[in-house]
Amino acid sequence: MPADEVCGTSRDRPRLLLIYAPTLRVSGVGSFTATLARLMAERGWDVTVGLAWGQTFHDPRLFEEEYPDIRTVRMDARTGSEEGRIQALCRTFRKVGPDVVLHSCLNSAFAAVRRLRAAGGGRFTFCVVNHGSFAEHAACLLGNRDVVDQVVCVSRWSRLALSSAGTALPEGRARHIPNTAATPTAPLRERAGRPPRIGYAGRLMPDKRFPDVVPFFRTVAGANPDVELWIAGDGPHADEARSLCGEFPGRVRYLGPVSREELYAGFYPEIDILVNFSAAEAGKSLAICEAMAHGVVPVVAAFTGIFLEEFAVPDRTALLFPTGDTGSAARLALALLDDRERLRAMATEVRDLMAREYPEERFARQWAETLRLFLDQTWTDPPLSAGDRSVSLERVRERLRRLLRRRFPHRNPGGEWPHFSCRRFLELAAEIREAMARHERNAREAALAGLDVTSSLGRLQAEILRQP
Repeated sequence: MPADEVCGTSRDRPRLLLIYAPTLRVSGVGSFTATLARLMAERGWDVTVGLAWGQTFHDPRLFEEEYPDIRTVRMDARTGSEEGRIQALCRTFRKVGPDVVLHSCLNSAFAAVRRLRAAGGGRFTFCVVNHGSFAEHAACLLGNRDVVDQVVCVSRWSRLALSSAGTALPEGRARHIPNTAATPTAPLRERAGRPPRIGYAGRLMPDKRFPDVVPFFRTVAGANPDVELWIAGDGPHADEARSLCGEFPGRVRYLGPVSREELYAGFYPEIDILVNFSAAEAGKSLAICEAMAHGVVPVVAAFTGIFLEEFAVPDRTALLFPTGDTGSAARLALALLDDRERLRAMATEVRDLMAREYPEERFARQWAETLRLFLDQTWTDPPLSAGDRSVSLERVRERLRRLLRRRFPHRNPGGEWPHFSCRRFLELAAEIREAMARHERNAREAALAGLDVTSSLGRLQAEILRQP
């Protein structure tokens, strides 16, 4: 067992519960969850993944079939009510009996933990993994700080956001662990002699600005008839990917949802550039990490927080364009593909950066050390946030819904199992957004001037950015 194995708990193997909302067979957060489950199991943890289950959009089978070796438990909230979601989470917490819970993007979990602890239960460390880079996410976490024991942020931006409001998490309750990428499994292939290729990997969703791919590639194709586009992913814009294949037969290839193994074997080794048009990412997205590990150069929108991340050194480890400016993205990609010497130099730079600074072994060690600290976590029971009477009435209504098989229909995944919500914390979100806009401007100016980003921030912010 690795040197950082856990020990000294009430059980031989401490229990880790990760809760996740499966809406696609393959997604960045899903891959993160599966990777962390595997790595922590190897280090002595008894790992279970709790899967949100809804009537329409959340299907546990998507995760179970993709990762059959991971133990899972279904959190049945098919009635579609908030009470149903809270009860499903409470049942899961009681069934698994975790020492640590890692929570990603399930807003109902805050109320569930609050209810358990108000009743004298919930004696586990409740940690939120913040994969997002929105002020609203930070406001939600700060607004629920009475039950949030720890926050782990995958981006420096989101870590900084938690200290940018008058209401902040107490010292030591937020930390930064960046994403990683597994070591490439296929040998790096010589790219000479095949057409230049651009890749897109990720959800085909509006929030990822996938529709920007269409005008981008039309510009690229008009300027260079040899360039190909490969698309891997799934989502509501899949038909646009298929239409693009018909518009450029033989030059656009849509692979649909593919596993990490498939990406590593036949996608990343075959492309030169990875494009990303999103306006917001969790530091560097998982797809960007994996592509860079294969020597694929990222050409990405200058999304919120990108200048606080070490991986994006303009013209050295990434090419950046303004969000929504598909013409600039096309010009950058074409210029890089035309300059093979520059492309090779950047490919070597990004591959070496990932191997040196973001290896999977370091990611595993950081998480193992962090979780070991969480085993010594202490809690303070918060007061009841709602009267026993109202809670009891909701429980009766939910029991009737289940007996009568009544359902609340939802139009989208975020209604069926809501993600982080800050509807009660709008003023806090505005305060964080204003503060982070100042940090973003300072970091952008420093990065574009070739300076150390942290030198443009105040002492407090610089210290935060240097935290492990």
